[in-house]
Amino acid sequence: MNVYKHIETEKAIKKLIDGFQIIISPGGYFGDEAKGKTVAGIGEDPRVTIFARVNSGENAGHTIYFKGEKYVFNLLPSGVFTGKKIIVGDNTVMDPLSFFSKEISPLLDRNISTNNIFIGNTSLVFPWHKISDALRNPNASTGKGISQVHSDISRKRDVSLEALVNGRHDLFEKNLEFWWKEIDPQLSDEVVDKLIENNNFPFDVSQILGAKNNKERIELLVEMYDKKVKEFLVEHYADTNQIMLDELKKRNKIVLEAPQSFFLSNSVGTHHSSSTSAHTHSSGIFAASNLPSDYMNKVLTINVHKAPGSSRVGSGANPSGHVEQEWFNRRGLKRESLNYDIDLKSALKQFVESIDIETGLQNYNALYVDENGKNIILDNVAEEFRKPLTVNEALAISEVNKYKEFGSTTGKPRITGALDLPHLKNLREYQGDKLSISCLDRGDGLEYLLLVRSYLYEGEEYNYKGRIYRPGDEITLDEPLPGEEVLKKCRPKYEVMNGWKNASSLEENVQKYLRRIEELSGMNVISIGIGPETDQILYLRK
Repeated sequence: MNVYKHIETEKAIKKLIDGFQIIISPGGYFGDEAKGKTVAGIGEDPRVTIFARVNSGENAGHTIYFKGEKYVFNLLPSGVFTGKKIIVGDNTVMDPLSFFSKEISPLLDRNISTNNIFIGNTSLVFPWHKISDALRNPNASTGKGISQVHSDISRKRDVSLEALVNGRHDLFEKNLEFWWKEIDPQLSDEVVDKLIENNNFPFDVSQILGAKNNKERIELLVEMYDKKVKEFLVEHYADTNQIMLDELKKRNKIVLEAPQSFFLSNSVGTHHSSSTSAHTHSSGIFAASNLPSDYMNKVLTINVHKAPGSSRVGSGANPSGHVEQEWFNRRGLKRESLNYDIDLKSALKQFVESIDIETGLQNYNALYVDENGKNIILDNVAEEFRKPLTVNEALAISEVNKYKEFGSTTGKPRITGALDLPHLKNLREYQGDKLSISCLDRGDGLEYLLLVRSYLYEGEEYNYKGRIYRPGDEITLDEPLPGEEVLKKCRPKYEVMNGWKNASSLEENVQKYLRRIEELSGMNVISIGIGPETDQILYLRK
């Protein structure tokens, strides 16, 4: 029987990364896994000389606390305060105005040096990309223009930082001409007012929308660039590929910070229709770095997963979620309107009591009862949704509020759920067995912990990659993970485990929980998060 013991962080990291030069720490679920804690610890090793972000854009985000101050970064890697080289690579996408105002200005305002920041030939996100995004389904997107600029990239009509630095405004105008043909027919006074009200644009959108013609729009944009960002971008524009390669030649180590996660990667087929536009799985991140394939055998991947309270934001399949993925969106519930005081321990206990011991299925119709023996009905939603909360719904709300599960980029409530072992085992197959479980301290004081062992398919007969799924089929850990259309119609089958008092003590029930995860998923748990601070992580040995 494995017994987990704490190993001193510096020794653990040294042993972990010995023999590797490139360390990648992708999310193991649907993003927001608190990856920064793992990255920050590894970055303390003196052999690590670069933190790099090599793909995606400001649709990803992470929060860092430094000297008592809170910083929210989208493109800058979390190692920005280490003094080591910081790379924003060629295959990222950047809104220069947003990047400067939200990520660079807070550093300059606090006299924090930016001399260690190097920016590659990133593709530019223009105001019209964000306007187009905002005109589409707001619940299925972060509204950052990411899919629009990646559409440009795939059609070779994107505009890179090279054009901004060299004053190639003709390329701006050519790009605008294409997008404005789509945008213009959708605009009206009412739509314009709504765009301004609902979107926090990093530019004066009313000027862009109100300009007489495209020539005037370009003049306004160039003026904003020249006044606010061009000087900084010219100063920090660099050959980031060469900088990284030079460090590897010196036998130093590089951390490639991963945005989003494995299952949101555009290349991972199981959730393709709700994936992001970039390749955010480990091999996709390595490819985006443009580093030579000679170094592929020098890559270490550390998967980061969050439990309890594994979560997903946005749209798409989430079979282990306590409620369906659009539950909060359909009710118009946001951070400021989720002011319901539902006791997490009570909701969890009632949820567990509603699980059938023999089948592992939970009763979706079981109603939540508060400490006064009464049901709860939401009073700030449309009439059709004013019904007594089920235990699922109560648990979803209580976890979102307790764990502050709101998208760091969108602010939307995330759908939380049990640790999903079918997804975790699939992750093990394609991205290796190293697993860091962040936020394990969330289980402190809880009576129960939940695992999802398998799914029950409840849809119509469906063919996915040659496997025919029929109503009543159980999808187990011994078979490949199906695609999104199947997963949307799956119910989770639970295993309930006893909780613990304090995860950091590595008490018996913590040990049982970690062993069970390893046994069923094939993962090797190397560390656990035991608090919100960056250094609150325990590295483990057996």
